[in-house]
Amino acid sequence: MTFRCWQVGLHIQHERIVIVAVQRERVGWSLRRWWSIPLPDSGAERGIVIQSDDMVNALRSWRRELPLQHQAALAFPASRTLQKIIPRPAMTLRERDSTQWVASHMAKRMEMDAAALCFDYAPDESPREYRVTVAQQREVVALQQVAQRLNLQAVAITPDACALRYFLPSLADPEQGVVWRDADAWLWATSNRWGATGFSQAATLSDLHPHVQQPLTLCTAQPVTAPHLDPWDLIIKRQPPLPPDSDAFTVAIALALGANAW
Repeated sequence: MTFRCWQVGLHIQHERIVIVAVQRERVGWSLRRWWSIPLPDSGAERGIVIQSDDMVNALRSWRRELPLQHQAALAFPASRTLQKIIPRPAMTLRERDSTQWVASHMAKRMEMDAAALCFDYAPDESPREYRVTVAQQREVVALQQVAQRLNLQAVAITPDACALRYFLPSLADPEQGVVWRDADAWLWATSNRWGATGFSQAATLSDLHPHVQQPLTLCTAQPVTAPHLDPWDLIIKRQPPLPPDSDAFTVAIALALGANAW
């Protein structure tokens, strides 16, 4: 059985937007297309949409190349999120009440209006705590509005570092995490954490280990001595040519392969 739906991963970078589209077939994943689209000067800054009109215009021609049946997962910069550990409420609450409780708790903790925050939460390793991810609502909404204006079937907005978790089952060592080198930071993910660590804090991969405290597999197609994974290898059918700077598409691949799972 084949699946007609294209799964698309879209990653806004510093000077361009990189996109990968894949499709599930009997033999595994098949590459449909990849794109590298110049980013308008005023369109976005560090992955955050600044001028939605410029972003929509830049992506309009690309959008016409997508089939009707598609699912798109969009990257949100992990550097624009906060992750907090908070205690669970003393009593068991329904999901809706738990969500309201977390919103109120985070708003007080950050001294912001709850309506200005966009957040997600999940049980932490400790059964008495939640791990909460928080972003500014206006920045998330700006990305949502671009997707809506392009009539994209957006199924998820995922922090770019968190998207790397899709690669974890492909590692030989379940204790390892994955890491990718962005323009100015290491994006990394383990089974229970993820984040972005700037080069000012960790200039090399060796410097990053104290921050993550787990062995890391580097996502790259380049020949390196460190443990590494080429994300393109997870796509069984690939029609050449692939992009010459193939490492730049790492997050987009993760988003595309996991588009129906986020």
